[in-house]
Amino acid sequence: CGTICVGREDDRISRLPDEILVEILSFLSLKESARTSILSSRWTNLWKHTTRLYLDMDGGSSLRKTKHFEFRTVLIRRDTSSEYVRWVDRVLESHKGLVLKEFVIRSCLGLQHEEPITRWLEYALARQVHSLELNLEPWYDNSMYGLPRELLVAGDSRFKSIRALTFKDVSVSEKDIDFFLRNCPLLEELIVFNSPALSNLEICGPSLALKHLEIVFCRRLKSLRVSAPNLARFWVATYNGLLVGNLPMLVEILAQCKDDDYQSGCIPRTDNEVEDAIVSSPHHHLKVVEFSGGFGRTSLLRFVDYILENCVVLEKVIVDPCYGASNLIMLDNMLDFQENVRKKAKQHFEARVPQHVELVIL
Repeated sequence: CGTICVGREDDRISRLPDEILVEILSFLSLKESARTSILSSRWTNLWKHTTRLYLDMDGGSSLRKTKHFEFRTVLIRRDTSSEYVRWVDRVLESHKGLVLKEFVIRSCLGLQHEEPITRWLEYALARQVHSLELNLEPWYDNSMYGLPRELLVAGDSRFKSIRALTFKDVSVSEKDIDFFLRNCPLLEELIVFNSPALSNLEICGPSLALKHLEIVFCRRLKSLRVSAPNLARFWVATYNGLLVGNLPMLVEILAQCKDDDYQSGCIPRTDNEVEDAIVSSPHHHLKVVEFSGGFGRTSLLRFVDYILENCVVLEKVIVDPCYGASNLIMLDNMLDFQENVRKKAKQHFEARVPQHVELVIL
């Protein structure tokens, strides 16, 4: 019937060891796991030992940034942010776990919340966190939170347990990324979304454990060089300045160019510059490639040719030629524009993609 019955003969759940019960509770939301404290005296503190803390602001998915705010809405959101900070502090004060498998902060916070955010990160690091996500969305009139220098200390053993890092709407710099690559030997997943501090980024190293990499919508990014022997999945939202090195284990790649890239005035690179930017290296595991937007750019066309020439076991090419261009064309001309772009993309790819490779034009 979906009800946990305590003290009855058919209550098999309560017969389980505390370690297993805590692991089960770790997959529930904090509110759901906290409710179990009323079941019996044994359950009172079990939820406080959870190994996964998902600290997500209630209703956060609906609190998205828009260009227009009513004054009342702004006040409500600021009050909500303050309440969120107090709520997280209370949760961490109650939490008794010694190890954290996952620690997630998702809220509308910015630089003005530097002290509590840094304090929460210190809390997670002290508990040998495995997966760390900092997903912020600061107010349109406030600056982004950036990792303070005193937090990133070379040789700090607290970083050795980290396997996954996600930074969304956080000002992460090249030095920050380099620090994590050097001090997190177990790091397999790195996601950076919308960081204004990245310009010339290198993710290279023969001993990197990195398997999943996403560098997305970092609009000031001028160049990205990637060489990681274990990388299997790669998502990048730029074509210009993309330097592809040693990626022998690559299985899937998604390359995107959004309308913001068009509007930012990015100039396509010359053929010679693009030729120098791509290192010819065969890929024996890459089976699926997706290209989105950016058509007409020399850098994209050269990158497409590189992929087709070097992917030995390629099975599928997905093309979304109209991705990111919806804001550039008047609505009356949108259908004609999209149809024209699709025809050109189809001509370009059909002439290049081998017949044994499935071609999908979205």
